[in-house]
Amino acid sequence: MPRNRRRENNKVSNAELLDAFWKRYSFHDMVIENVQRTGGRVIITLDEYVLLLTNATDYKGTFDEFPAVWIAGTLDSVGTRLKLSVKAEYGSLVVHFDDLRLVRRSDFAILIPPIDT
Repeated sequence: MPRNRRRENNKVSNAELLDAFWKRYSFHDMVIENVQRTGGRVIITLDEYVLLLTNATDYKGTFDEFPAVWIAGTLDSVGTRLKLSVKAEYGSLVVHFDDLRLVRRSDFAILIPPIDT
């Protein structure tokens, strides 16, 4: 399989894994401790998890203060990219990105992609 095709399949499967994860463990009412943009990445630090979005562009975030409570979030495919939209207690964010990682903060286990299960 060509490298780009494999990367695209991983991106879709990681998005599907996050969607399935949200069905079991909703981020609703989790505390967003911080959102950082650094080196083409957006790092969303929650009280229990860290969500890392890679090759992030078109970031629009407005937070009045942190911590803020996660109220709702959606993950959509937009062409070949992914789009995360989050509404929080004290603001919101929208970001387009290529792939994601989900890390559990208590032991730094990488949950998506599932390498530390």
